[in-house]
Amino acid sequence: MKKTYTEAYSELQDIVQSLENEDTDIDSLSTSIQRAIALINICNEKLALTEQEVQALVKQIEEQN
Repeated sequence: MKKTYTEAYSELQDIVQSLENEDTDIDSLSTSIQRAIALINICNEKLALTEQEVQALVKQIEEQN
């Protein structure tokens, strides 16, 4: 199941907070960073898709006027 933007962003924030608080041990650091990269990719894909959809809707509105 694919995560929503909100879910991915929330999990990413948790990872960043864990890294900032130094709660991540060295053994899981690489895994945490790999997961963060995957979550960033999910967020970027969702943002790009939403941008395309909004542009299409704006174009539709402009064509109706």
